[in-house]
Amino acid sequence: MGILSCFIKKAEEEIKPKKAGGHGEHWLTALESDDEIPSSVIESIENPEFLEPLNQNSNKINAYFSQGEMLKICTITVNNQLWTAYPFAAAGIAHEIKIDSIEEWINEREAQIRCSLGDASLAFFDIMYFKNKCIYEQGKKYNFLLSALAYSLTKAEPKTLKDREGREFSTKGVAAFSPFEKGDIDDFVFQAPVKEVLESEFGNRTIYRIKTPLFRLNDEDIDIFIFALASATKGYVPSVGDDIEGILWLQGYTR
Repeated sequence: MGILSCFIKKAEEEIKPKKAGGHGEHWLTALESDDEIPSSVIESIENPEFLEPLNQNSNKINAYFSQGEMLKICTITVNNQLWTAYPFAAAGIAHEIKIDSIEEWINEREAQIRCSLGDASLAFFDIMYFKNKCIYEQGKKYNFLLSALAYSLTKAEPKTLKDREGREFSTKGVAAFSPFEKGDIDDFVFQAPVKEVLESEFGNRTIYRIKTPLFRLNDEDIDIFIFALASATKGYVPSVGDDIEGILWLQGYTR
């Protein structure tokens, strides 16, 4: 797919309405209230850590990335008009991922990627779609950095469950995820063991970067970073060796 072809609407894309998209609940993974959104967006534009300028199809696009070691705000303008803004994790762990399909939003600068990682199917919000949309081809594999922002995260106490054959097993050390029924395609519930914890600050808030497997593939851990504000953990401080559970918003990007 060439640079120009990515701007040509295909017949099947015109038939299927694009998703409106939006970041309503996503902001609560980075801020403590909706009242903080306007000032955070303005700050990212007026005092960015760096700026990504692009020209696409005669449109002037600027992506402003806020200050922040672990968490940033990305604000995108098109022809000097505010287009969108969202929080994102500033680090991820690389995995080779096959693109199954792309759900581009109606603003044409954001999308969710439906994909395959081994025999697992998942979806994530592509935080750099505005830049990389023209390089993607359905069915091809790319190295994506995966991370997640936590809506909620707590310590998971071990449970004893039974499988279909009636055999008992413990949930201790389990690494698994499943769709969050009340969320979008990139929202998941999860349980996993903590491998590493790094504590930092985002503004005046404590934030934890947790390395943990999203799931296991042929006994190999598929690790990601989960970023959780102290407000999401509600006083719980993650520790190496703990099992954790919660709800996350999965993100990814390719360089």
